[in-house]
Amino acid sequence: MGKHYLPRYYLRGFTRLEGEDEVYLYQRGRTDSINVNIINVGQENRFYSDEIETQITQEVEEKANPILGKIRNKQFPSVDEKLMFSRYMFVTYQRVPKRRKLIQGLREELWLGIAQEVDRELLEQIFNVVMA
Repeated sequence: MGKHYLPRYYLRGFTRLEGEDEVYLYQRGRTDSINVNIINVGQENRFYSDEIETQITQEVEEKANPILGKIRNKQFPSVDEKLMFSRYMFVTYQRVPKRRKLIQGLREELWLGIAQEVDRELLEQIFNVVMA
């Protein structure tokens, strides 16, 4: 199983019935949908390390899950809860593959910009090691 970039508790909000773990998955370019378990949605193999997964789970998701539950139950979060939930949404947005690719692209542009001022050959060797 891969690492989730969309939290499973968040995905449970899209199930047909409470207590289910399946959602409808629509794929771009297709008109039909398939039923899939949330374990297989919003995740990729080797997306990031177990250490990062644990840190995000403990420091962000577990703190925000009760707030998301409150919102689902049409209850208003406190000011502190709104701040925590904003952090949760920000981290979730930063984790999706499209955003991750953008950040990697910016990192590559930064490296290339620095290469104009530094020994290009040495920098390319460092870049290849970092990106491997």
